[in-house]
Amino acid sequence: MATGDHPTADFPQLVDTATRELIAGRADTIARLFTAIESPLPTTHWDPTADSLDSDRLRFLLEIWQEAASQGRLPSSRSIDPMRLAPVLGYVMLLEPIDGGTDFRYRVYGSIIAEHSGIEMTGKRVRDLPSAPVAVYLLATYRAVCQTRRPMFAHHTTHYDIQIAEWSRLILPFAADDGTVDRLLVGNVPSMRTA
Repeated sequence: MATGDHPTADFPQLVDTATRELIAGRADTIARLFTAIESPLPTTHWDPTADSLDSDRLRFLLEIWQEAASQGRLPSSRSIDPMRLAPVLGYVMLLEPIDGGTDFRYRVYGSIIAEHSGIEMTGKRVRDLPSAPVAVYLLATYRAVCQTRRPMFAHHTTHYDIQIAEWSRLILPFAADDGTVDRLLVGNVPSMRTA
């Protein structure tokens, strides 16, 4: 599966395997995919703390999530307030699980993310991303967060020929009234490559 390849028949299996590995604390499938496209390997960390995040924007989102959580329960998706998110809105994605949680639709795709990535994904599925290896990686992180009901920090350095040097992503689960994860609030902060 090359950088521009569209998902193939093995795509669902790759995502399933990568998700299981992430939950188990491994990333063998993701490492193999990123090595194949000569891209640095991404990293993930479960249950990040404010001190472990190097971005004020991501710390802000974590604080909002922690304030909305109560007594060990996930925050309600009804607590997501665009006005409260205004300082970071351009760096935010709001995803909705679809197809039984096998994919996610971008309900919001922040304007700064779209500007830096060169693509607009609002209304589209994660599977629709132009790079299949990146789609596998992102789907696996999002599914793992939904299944474990825990926040995750994910970081990846892009291929050397891409202007964006790195993406730092904080993935936060929110739940419906019945307790099922029905939204992911994702802060996605790029950093540019310097000459």
